Amino acid sequence: MTTPDPVRVSPRLFGIATSLLCITAFLTLSSFPTMNASSAGAQSSRFGSVSALSALQQVQNSIVASSVQGKLPKALKSQLSTALASTFNGDSCLEQPNSAPISIPCSFGDLKSNRNVILYGDSFALEWIPALTLLGSKFHFKLIVYSRLGCPFADVKIADWLGKVDPGCLPFRRNVVRSINQLSPKPILVLLSEETELRSPKNPSVNIDVSDFTRGNVKTLKQLKLDRNSIRVLLGEPNAGNTGSPGTCLATNMEKIRNCAVSQSVAFSNYYYPSIISSLTAAHFTYMNLSMFFCASVCPVTSGDFLVHSDNWHVNQLYAAHLAPAMAELIGCSGSDLTAAELRKQPIYLAMLPTLLQAKTRGSCRTALTAPVS
Repeated sequence: MTTPDPVRVSPRLFGIATSLLCITAFLTLSSFPTMNASSAGAQSSRFGSVSALSALQQVQNSIVASSVQGKLPKALKSQLSTALASTFNGDSCLEQPNSAPISIPCSFGDLKSNRNVILYGDSFALEWIPALTLLGSKFHFKLIVYSRLGCPFADVKIADWLGKVDPGCLPFRRNVVRSINQLSPKPILVLLSEETELRSPKNPSVNIDVSDFTRGNVKTLKQLKLDRNSIRVLLGEPNAGNTGSPGTCLATNMEKIRNCAVSQSVAFSNYYYPSIISSLTAAHFTYMNLSMFFCASVCPVTSGDFLVHSDNWHVNQLYAAHLAPAMAELIGCSGSDLTAAELRKQPIYLAMLPTLLQAKTRGSCRTALTAPVS
């Protein structure tokens, strides 16, 4: 178990208005941001080609290029001192440990829409609000967010990053599940995300038993009274693997920033992704593998002119917003196993990825969804 850094012990809340500035900037530039590859031409990685997914392929090209990059891009130098404050934080959307489990959501995206997409989890869900807000505006859905710090969506008791059991966590989970089930009209998509390096409530110095955790995941998913084709679990985010923060590492390695990159095996070593994937698949639930956003043969801490992480655990909010087009493709890909008839019932997947029924696209989707996470 890694030692929490100061950001996790004392999270810095800088307010939703400040956090949304980056989103507003992207929206004023275009209704949907374009991706700029940092490398010339398509590059290969051990993750394979996803050429039918243009945005995701460009993300991978940039990750590959950044894995061998020498000097820190000038555009990033000014961001190093503020890196630890760059995780999107929903402020009033984020319930704190030991607070009352009121489970009141916040809304983003197209606030006038009656098509709802749910995002539920801890800070590992909250960090994706910048990307999903952009998608909500583009595809005209309202993003409804339920989040509590240090409280996974899994129905299992844990010790939080402070080493204590939050008595409001499991009641919060029950309230959120009830709220989602009572929504009318029913949500068109439910996305769930959580930290997977979780501590045992009996002994916070060790991780929770993986079988208890995976059972807790499936238990929550089964309690959602929705078509399983509308439920997706986000996973595959790596640990940045640096002492302190990636920003600290970059500040001392400006001429050789590849020194701050970590191997894939190290980046995923503390997480349970293979076990989670196995349990979800056995229970007939679908996951979205996000690993191609972060890793090729190694996992760099920069991608083009973006810092990938804000700290060892969370995504930089500017990078999250930048990933919106690739996120749309992955959401579409998560419907790649559905039949044409099933896709007509769940039209969000074809809306996000219009070429989903084409064989080449489905092949690229299989590559993306099965990219290594260990």
